[in-house]
Amino acid sequence: FGANQFLNPDPQSATLFPLLTQPVNLSSRYASGIELTSDWRITEQVRLQASWTNTDVRDYGPSDSLSQTTYPFYYQYQDPGVPFNRVAVALSYANKGLLVGLVAQYDGGKRRAAVETGLRGSSTYLPSWATLDLNVEIPITPYFVLTGNVFNITDTSYEYLPGVPAPGTTFRAGGRLEFGG
Repeated sequence: FGANQFLNPDPQSATLFPLLTQPVNLSSRYASGIELTSDWRITEQVRLQASWTNTDVRDYGPSDSLSQTTYPFYYQYQDPGVPFNRVAVALSYANKGLLVGLVAQYDGGKRRAAVETGLRGSSTYLPSWATLDLNVEIPITPYFVLTGNVFNITDTSYEYLPGVPAPGTTFRAGGRLEFGG
């Protein structure tokens, strides 16, 4: 919230209260977009899933000026944390407890926040990026499953969020113990 000050229009109280203050909601937002998803079971064991999201998220308010006093709210600019386009594709194989999944992600890039660039109403953008991940689950016994992941197989260098670099190729191994009913 912010405050909008203006001259008191009432002549009787204007001498006591020359300025009046009215609260203003600074972070109102307009969002529109479309999302398409598909889920195709190629065989009993193989499944292909895909989704595409196109989102337009913009702050709006009483001012549309780059030199406005409501810093850091910049109206009519895409929200810095939301990409215009995002695509995810997953191909998985599951058979008798064995699960192997290959996941590809594409991020169409985001606007850099003005705080990061030092520019008011920044129109600079993070570049788009794509990654590929591998996930596996291998049953060892009926009660224990070995799990493993390789994130960012292609070792793509990118910023997941503006100013936050993502790690390169990352490995993770673990297990899942199931007991009870």
